Amino acid sequence: MSIALISNTTMTSIAMKASRSTREDVYYPLGRSAWMVGLADRESKLYQCEPDCVFIILHGRTLLGEGGISSIEAAQTAILPVVDIIRTAAAEHGEITFVVSSIEIPLLKIHPLVSNRPEPQAEALWRRSIEEIGLPILELSNICTEMGRSNFYNNRLWYMGNMPFSKAAEDAIASEMERIWRALTSTRRRCLVLDLDNTLWGGEVRELGTDGVHLDIAGSGSRFVDLQRRILDLKESGVMLAVISKGDIEKELRCINEHPCMLLRESDFAAIRVNGEPKPANLESIALELGIGIDSFVFIDNNPTEREIMEIALPSVAVPTPPEDSAQLETFMIGVARQYFLQRKRGAPL
Repeated sequence: MSIALISNTTMTSIAMKASRSTREDVYYPLGRSAWMVGLADRESKLYQCEPDCVFIILHGRTLLGEGGISSIEAAQTAILPVVDIIRTAAAEHGEITFVVSSIEIPLLKIHPLVSNRPEPQAEALWRRSIEEIGLPILELSNICTEMGRSNFYNNRLWYMGNMPFSKAAEDAIASEMERIWRALTSTRRRCLVLDLDNTLWGGEVRELGTDGVHLDIAGSGSRFVDLQRRILDLKESGVMLAVISKGDIEKELRCINEHPCMLLRESDFAAIRVNGEPKPANLESIALELGIGIDSFVFIDNNPTEREIMEIALPSVAVPTPPEDSAQLETFMIGVARQYFLQRKRGAPL
């Protein structure tokens, strides 16, 4: 299997980094001035590579013109022809998955203090147009937001060789390419299995009681509520939920059903195992009960020993490592959802 990367700016370094992280051939067949022509030409070097996936990662400033844009009408003039080329390529090459980046447009052009800035409208137009085609989006603008523009861009590299992104940004883009590639090529999982203590809430309920666990709508306990919100998102998308815990079943169920801040209730879980049995044996029991394969499961447990036991006993179960900082649990769950559960077909989000 192979990947191609094309762009309106220099991407050689990112292609090399993505090749190392994905452990696949990542071709960079078209220069920054030839990417649109090559995308439209069935005989171009791009298609001679016979890629399974093409990443189209675009520099917003170059796409809209170095002078900046004066109006949304000017942005439409620049954006819509490019969208048409991408739409046609995706339609003509149904065997290839095209992944298109969002765009980030710096506010460079000087406008009056009170004016309707066209840059955010242009970013929204680009996203809406790619979504209408039904293509997965690499969230370039989100990476920029998280890193901060001063860390995301490197003006020195830009003026030296049309390489707009900093080394840290290149690493982040390559990492996102790897995540999307794994999502595209891996089997969609069907069931999320969760531990309880120190996973769905902070602390151990048998020691602290229902009222004492770390779980609250406001303050530091809200991190677990936010985590549960994202888990409910998965359930609403069709993912089954299950529990495997070694706690006290009476106390655990009381916390699930009676704690005022619990968003997940007993009825939300397709199967519950709270006992002293090995967790791999419990997972196999759940697989039989639900009628799905072992490779359909993702197992979340804060205990590294339990994760290691599961990986050894049932290597086809996905066992991601939760963050040490529980404040990152919501972000962690979003990543788990995108990697293991969201639909891979064209038109679905990644």
